Amino acid sequence: SVSTFAYDFVFANDFHIDGFGYRIISNNEPRAVGLMEIADCTEDVVIPATVTYNGLQYIVSTVGRGGSIITNDARITIKSIFIPKTIQVVNMRALSDCPYLDSRNDCNAIVTSKDWVSSANTLIAGCQTTTIPNSVTEIGDYAFYRCDSLKHMTVPNGVTTINNGAFSECSSLSSIKLPESLTNLSQQWIFDGCTSLKEVFFFAKTPPYIAYGMFRGLNPTIFVPKESLDAYKKALYWQDFDIQAIPYKSQWCDTWNILVETGSVHP
Repeated sequence: SVSTFAYDFVFANDFHIDGFGYRIISNNEPRAVGLMEIADCTEDVVIPATVTYNGLQYIVSTVGRGGSIITNDARITIKSIFIPKTIQVVNMRALSDCPYLDSRNDCNAIVTSKDWVSSANTLIAGCQTTTIPNSVTEIGDYAFYRCDSLKHMTVPNGVTTINNGAFSECSSLSSIKLPESLTNLSQQWIFDGCTSLKEVFFFAKTPPYIAYGMFRGLNPTIFVPKESLDAYKKALYWQDFDIQAIPYKSQWCDTWNILVETGSVHP
């Protein structure tokens, strides 16, 4: 299973090999390192399962140190990232901020197991062609941050919470469908910088709790179930939105193309 941590637990790389920076986690068997920097400027980045340093072999078991580990030069060229099965921990935002990252070779999404930072089944890293697994219950902080090519998104039924900055700076995102299961959008910056956002479909019959300023600087049309139209218009922080009934052609479809399994990273 994969865990995620949100703090910076290392401060420097111990060594660099082939465009990757590593920090030694353990010199005891089995020896392990964390991947702390990606400076590889190829389109298809392959994170190695093992690496040899000073004649000793280390397992690559973690990725990241709190923020994005991808250098400025690499972020504009990377289109896919291969993650080996040896990886047990992926830090939040470690692989974010790659505007051209796609899902070639079935590299679909990174889903965490439960730990002190996130709830079980939280998606912490997606990209422009991600199909969110129906096992996911939460979209993590900045999961789709700066996915500039993301135009449309359907969040599957089962997701209850969308966290801070999840779709922020997705400048091409024009429409998003949010499921009946959704109850919580309490973070203010979820859609910050989504300058193309025109339509947001809420399928929850009870208005989800939202933060004040949810669509700050934006003016999307909000579509909700017809029978819940009055409830949405009267709910806290919803009053200033253009709220309309969902057209029949947009009714919810509970069929999903699932590419990954919960609690695992798939290359």
